Formats: sequence, C-alpha cells, structure tokens
Amino acid sequence: MDRNPGSNMKSKFGNAVSAVLLTALLSLVIAGQAASADAVSGKKLAIRLCSKCHSVEDNKTASDSAVPSFEDIANWSNSDRQKLLAFLDKPHPMPDMDLTPAEVQDLVDYIISLKN
Repeated sequence: MDRNPGSNMKSKFGNAVSAVLLTALLSLVIAGQAASADAVSGKKLAIRLCSKCHSVEDNKTASDSAVPSFEDIANWSNSDRQKLLAFLDKPHPMPDMDLTPAEVQDLVDYIISLKN
C-alpha cells in the first residue's frame, strides 16, 4: 500500500508534463527541418531559374553586375519575407517563371536564409 497517495499523483502529473514538453520539442525540431527543407528546395529553384542573371550562391558571379545577388537582396535593410513574397507575386523585370505559391515560398525561404 502506498504510504503517500499524493506522491503517485505528482508522479503522474510529472509524466504528463514531460510528455507535453517532449511533444512540443519534437514539433519545433520537425518545423525547423521543414523550414530548412524549403530553403534547400528554394536554392535548387534559384540555381535553375535565377542564376542566369543573379548570383544565387556564395562565390558565384552574376552574368550582369547590375543585378543584385540573392545575398544582397536578403541583406537590404527593407527586405523581409512579406516584401519578397509580394515582389515575386507581381509582374517585374524578371522573366515570367510561372512559379507556384509553394515555389515562391521556397525561393523566399532561401533568400531569407542568406541574411547575415
């Protein structure tokens, strides 16, 4: 027989709290992996579609020096996720690439990942 019935309750509560914290931690890890996977997809997309004009990787020179590198774009003082999403959603001087919303998100994730 348990001499201290409250200790069993504390143990169950502690286990429940531990389970919730573990679940939250795993969710954060999975979300971080998903975000980096989007940036990886965005980099592949940038190399395929944007590298003819932009420098999209470190140590790569753009074919047109008047065109900003993706790292420069990421580090502009007014550059943030919402502005990049809006920019890529509107017609602009770049060729029409018919990007899906998911591809635009991936491309923006990659550009943002270059921010210093």
